Amino acid sequence: MNIYLIYQNKMTNYDSYDSAVVCAEDEKHAKFIHPSKLISKWDGIGDDCWPDITHVNVQLVGRAHEGIKTGCVVCSSFNAG
Repeated sequence: MNIYLIYQNKMTNYDSYDSAVVCAEDEKHAKFIHPSKLISKWDGIGDDCWPDITHVNVQLVGRAHEGIKTGCVVCSSFNAG
């Protein structure tokens, strides 16, 4: 399991996420993780606080400890307004 930084530059308004650190098998799966811990299943289509997957950038950060589940949001950055 890998640890990824996911981030976006499209939505820069208040009440939106700009980034998150997530655990996923690969970059493709990382793009489908929504930064909100309240959304467990996300189809990749943008919503009011995170863009669609075509605007999500992914950067490998490291390896997760054994036993960490895919889809885990370690932390996220939300721009409250």
